Amino acid sequence: MSLPPAPVKVSLPAPPTKMSSVVPPVSVSLPPKPCSVVCLAVVLSVLALLLPCFDLSP
Repeated sequence: MSLPPAPVKVSLPAPPTKMSSVVPPVSVSLPPKPCSVVCLAVVLSVLALLLPCFDLSP
């Protein structure tokens, strides 16, 4: 509930397409903080959802 700057808040509601392009720079710009963990969790969750889509064969 304690978000540092507003830009991070604006990136969250942004569409996935924009998020993908804004997540890498944001995570690198921001220092090691809870927000970084949240960003990483979102990226990992998105990748986990995309992995099965691309990896259909076992």
